[in-house]
Amino acid sequence: MTSHRAPTRASLADRCRPQVNARGDDVVEFVPKADPMVRRMLANREDVFTDYTEEEFERQLGRRFEVLKRESLVVGGRRLYRVIRRSG
Repeated sequence: MTSHRAPTRASLADRCRPQVNARGDDVVEFVPKADPMVRRMLANREDVFTDYTEEEFERQLGRRFEVLKRESLVVGGRRLYRVIRRSG
């Protein structure tokens, strides 16, 4: 599984490039800023990640992948996406 962990300085578009398997599908996890682990990791940093939202994540993910399924997890608002690479 490819996991999008705490935001980095790279743009969300750059971070939204999961390494898919040979079949072209994968499971990607979105972890929101409200997640307890992300909050701890960002506690002593300025929030420079203005584009790090679930809506923007889905928009960027949709540029390269078709979302086959979304599933919310109980923990911290995380969400799993089953995706398949768009052809072309």
